[in-house]
Amino acid sequence: MTLKRTLTVVFAASVLMLSIPVLQADTATFQDGVGGYTGTEDALLLNQSGYRDRNWGAYGEAVMRNTSHNLLRFDITSLGSVSNLDITGAEIELSYQSDSIGTGSMVVYMYEILPANAGWVEGRGVGLDVVSGESTWNNRQHSSTAWAGSAGCSTAGTDYNGTAVGTVTLTDNGANAIFTITNAAMLNTLEDWADGTATNAGFVIFTSSTSRVSFDTTDTSGGTAPKMTITYTPEPATMALLALGLPLALRRKRRA
Repeated sequence: MTLKRTLTVVFAASVLMLSIPVLQADTATFQDGVGGYTGTEDALLLNQSGYRDRNWGAYGEAVMRNTSHNLLRFDITSLGSVSNLDITGAEIELSYQSDSIGTGSMVVYMYEILPANAGWVEGRGVGLDVVSGESTWNNRQHSSTAWAGSAGCSTAGTDYNGTAVGTVTLTDNGANAIFTITNAAMLNTLEDWADGTATNAGFVIFTSSTSRVSFDTTDTSGGTAPKMTITYTPEPATMALLALGLPLALRRKRRA
């Protein structure tokens, strides 16, 4: 390429970049009952005698203590229509009632469930009956399909990604627990869930505390359903390269 042609391309790129407006971050909220959205699934897995083979998918409370794990999945595929989606942050908000924290506190962790367990089934049980095909502590789908690693979706690295995507400390105040997701790898995963290039298996939430709180679920009566808020922007630099017809080696600016 001659110097004149090089300067022409550089000048054209500069003009194009200047002509692209600075795009402001936008947000999308995913919460059952808001704007007609009904894409949240949640299920309680209870590790107690007599209840390990029972489904709690329609239970109004997600009991949080060291004898339970809770599964949560939001359908965010509607974000896949955003051109050159770049998710910059996410928050998951759960409303809870304190039961027996007392004067102390409890730490609750949220992890990404790995694709091997994507087939978990919310179910419609309230802990009273054994229902075939629904998720329980003992089986991902009762009673034919086990969890990829161990009962309760409990094995780090097999059932769930061992790096927590959110951590929150709860006290005996009864308020909103907000898990803030800033991990770059998880933000990339959310983008892949949105555009369908990766399987959305959701999250598993648990604590090692013997104290107890109860989160409201999608089946709560008079409470507040789980909510996910995603902050995102398109990528001006990506759009400029595409407009120029230049090769695009990176799909997203965080990708290596």
